[in-house]
Amino acid sequence: MQEKILFLGLAAVTIIFILLVPQMTRFHIKVLRMLQWSWLADYEQKHFDKIVTFVRITLIVIVIYLIVLVLNIL
Repeated sequence: MQEKILFLGLAAVTIIFILLVPQMTRFHIKVLRMLQWSWLADYEQKHFDKIVTFVRITLIVIVIYLIVLVLNIL
């Protein structure tokens, strides 16, 4: 029962992260600029949409996996 609640909680947190991916990516670019890594920040700025899409798809796969784990524990 505790594992079921844990996996559901992790799935809920991951869903919240899916909504926050663009803000987290923008923050990451700002941190890279503060660290004087402009070349990497420019690269991420150029491919911002692709990075956000990739991270969101990865998080959706994680949510699906956690839900499958919850259903198998029943």
